[in-house]
Amino acid sequence: MSELRYPEWRNENDHGKYPFAMSASLANEQVLIPENLFADARLYPIGGGQDQFLSQITKTDTEVIFYVSDTTSGILATGTYNIASPSDRGVVGLLDLYGRAAGAFVTDPNRMLPLIGWISGDYVFTSDQTPFVNGVITPMPRNIGLRSIRVDDTSFTCVNNDIFIIGGRGVILECAREGTDIVITAHAMGEPLYKQLLCAGLVYDNPCRLKTINGVRPDNYGNFQIVPCSLETDKSPIRVIAIENGIQILTVGSTA
Repeated sequence: MSELRYPEWRNENDHGKYPFAMSASLANEQVLIPENLFADARLYPIGGGQDQFLSQITKTDTEVIFYVSDTTSGILATGTYNIASPSDRGVVGLLDLYGRAAGAFVTDPNRMLPLIGWISGDYVFTSDQTPFVNGVITPMPRNIGLRSIRVDDTSFTCVNNDIFIIGGRGVILECAREGTDIVITAHAMGEPLYKQLLCAGLVYDNPCRLKTINGVRPDNYGNFQIVPCSLETDKSPIRVIAIENGIQILTVGSTA
């Protein structure tokens, strides 16, 4: 008799509650969730802790909506399964309240079949009825680092590595701390050379700006660092003074 020793991942998970915890009852007073509803899951909503659970399932005629919560923050993310045209990959993507990726459930039409037979409505579960195992949860503290940027009412843009926020023409950025938050304020001061900008290419040619000093180019941000220095002492006689429309470089005791 042949023996199947290494079943495929989805087949193996047909016979257990994973990705739900073994302690999960998967039932409330209305319905019973099939133990093999999901073959796998990954949860990483921003602000989510380690105690995440399936807090609600909403069934309509066209879709099934899953809600993920934890006991501290409430609803963290939602994912929608389209009954008429499910994903070919069998993946239900999860998004947080701001539309950012927050995880995924792996399922298929056969696993979803019992839920499709439910009466349309909202089915609410508690944290002890539908907890997920720790292995599928990646806690994401809310107050560590900058994860996304949104301008006005546009969608979030997820970010990583170094982020530079630069004021455009006539805009000055001010950074200040308010309690534990860093607040960036944009001051629209106006472009002092707006007339030249309006006439660019007509009767006014933009002057050629300083490109090099003794063959040395500016840094990546267009800055030249001009500072007094000395190899022998930090008490240099050289002075660099900002004046109107430029800078003045002189030595102590000189007049120009």
